[in-house]
Amino acid sequence: MLISGITGCGKTHFVFDLLENEYKSKFDHTIMVCPKFYHNKTYNRPFIYYDSNVIPVEIQNDINSKLKKINNVFADTKEQTLIILDALLIYTMQK
Repeated sequence: MLISGITGCGKTHFVFDLLENEYKSKFDHTIMVCPKFYHNKTYNRPFIYYDSNVIPVEIQNDINSKLKKINNVFADTKEQTLIILDALLIYTMQK
């Protein structure tokens, strides 16, 4: 699934609403990759911090290496893993 739109239109909020409701307990792991994870108010949702199957990943540099590590850990499992790539345009603009 691809969700796109302009900055601030509610993409991340929409995805989190889905994860808290319709898709609650559908995934064994949810990995949230965001360069500004700890500075983004949208991520102030209890399920992110209290669900041990939600893994926040703040990437500041070397995004390819970190995504490969995530893939290596979860690719060969039979578990349902959702990987959310959020706000990566910020990362590309820093280059």
